Amino acid sequence: MKKYLVLFAVIAMASCTGTRKDNSRDTAEPSDSIQNAELAIDSMELVRKDKLMEITCHLQFIAGNNTAADSINASISQHVLEQERNSNVREAMHRYVKKTYEQNEPEVTEMKSQGEYFADMLFTFEHEGRFLDDTPDSIITYAATSYIYTGGAHGYSSMRYMNFSRKTGHLITLDEVLDLSRQKEIVQLIIRDLMQQFGCNSVQQLEDQGFIGIRDTNVTDNFHIGSRGITFVYNPYEIACYAMGKQSVTLTYQQLKPYMKNGK
Repeated sequence: MKKYLVLFAVIAMASCTGTRKDNSRDTAEPSDSIQNAELAIDSMELVRKDKLMEITCHLQFIAGNNTAADSINASISQHVLEQERNSNVREAMHRYVKKTYEQNEPEVTEMKSQGEYFADMLFTFEHEGRFLDDTPDSIITYAATSYIYTGGAHGYSSMRYMNFSRKTGHLITLDEVLDLSRQKEIVQLIIRDLMQQFGCNSVQQLEDQGFIGIRDTNVTDNFHIGSRGITFVYNPYEIACYAMGKQSVTLTYQQLKPYMKNGK
């Protein structure tokens, strides 16, 4: 019998270590509920678990009905749950759980029928999203993390940031913030920061530690507009091997001043 449980708890995720201590199953940075005259935060956790799969969605979203709330919630449905834009996040969560189960049930059932090795295997889909406090007054940032396991040696975790205009709910893109015609220069700032983090004196030393294709990388559009600077996040495999985990670089506004649009 299919059962849906609505809970209110924070998902605890396991961690692992690479060359630098890091989490392979990240959670969004902790944040108190953000409330002001325009926006108020609500949350919901939806879980479906049986012998085949565990699907968990624990998401914050904007309460109420106004243009900003509808726009932000529709982006959460689209980019976190990969659903059609839907300002009703609760409804989108139910659709995601149902669709994910139906799409994966034949495969996991077939794998479990192949013998003892697969008998205890559990397909896992975890999504957590919350709003962050460390943002300028005009912006609200959403941090979404996911962990997916569908067989193999390990699952895959990722983090995605979305930055919204607090007034309109507009999803801010990187090219609205930075002059990307000069992104090669910004990439050099990111590389220098990584070299400092890992105690390296050259790009070759970074590559020796497990970085991949970093010489030809671009500025990621996965970014968090913070109160002191912009944080860029590269998920596993994007610029480094899985064991290195996600890579995070924060560049201050002073460092980015030559590249900021509109003199910001």
